[in-house]
Amino acid sequence: MGVFNMYVYHRSGKCLFYREWNRPNNPLAENLAEDQRLVFGLIFSLQKLCLQLSPTPDAGNQEGFQSFRTATYVLHFFETPSGVIFALCTDLSTTLHRSHLWHIYCQIFVPHVVRNPLCDTGAEITATKFGEVLDKYVGSL
Repeated sequence: MGVFNMYVYHRSGKCLFYREWNRPNNPLAENLAEDQRLVFGLIFSLQKLCLQLSPTPDAGNQEGFQSFRTATYVLHFFETPSGVIFALCTDLSTTLHRSHLWHIYCQIFVPHVVRNPLCDTGAEITATKFGEVLDKYVGSL
């Protein structure tokens, strides 16, 4: 499997959901909250950097930062209009497009979290159906 893990953040930076599928090396395994905080900080900083370095003045209306690649993984990023942030880490060989993150948002997150009357907006996602459908979809990538 080429997908390592996934984070879902509230626009305030609170991690609403974290799922790990295949992460062979996690130096912060004992301190998951620190791992989640660092990833959000990285995403936030890269967003601001991309906006500041943009050659066009209306960069805030464009998609901007979408992913970054290191020697060992790729972090794919998607922010919804409501400010919910999805971050998915994959290996280098996985061809994950923005349409996959859009599918996770529209076809998995919205029906199982947003439209679920038992889920509180801005609270940790505890809907088991969301995790099950997400696992199935990620397994198909």
